[in-house]
Amino acid sequence: MKNKKLLAVALIAIVAGAALAWAVGEYILSETVTVDVYDYILSLSVTPTSCMVGETVTFSGTLMLNSNPVPDVEVRLCQGIPETGFYTGLSDITDANGYYEIPYTTTATGTFSFYTNATRP
Repeated sequence: MKNKKLLAVALIAIVAGAALAWAVGEYILSETVTVDVYDYILSLSVTPTSCMVGETVTFSGTLMLNSNPVPDVEVRLCQGIPETGFYTGLSDITDANGYYEIPYTTTATGTFSFYTNATRP
């Protein structure tokens, strides 16, 4: 019952405010707020794209924020797809250019998917 009373009071306040704004012929403006929007890009490539069991491939890429490199961030190598994948236990810290490089030694035959993730600083 309390929620219905609050809703009724809120509706009356909205209607009264709208009527006042219409009657005066001016808009009622809110205060200004600021929203920060970040554009992080974490790239990933692998060399070579095929190999034999026991050989090493290297995953590498960059972490950028609004086209600027992001240094000193841990990038983790994961296997599978993001929804169900798992952390391989391998990681690297981005350098001054936002670059990271993670070597991975293969242990089985097959086709495998990998991705990287990083925690926003």
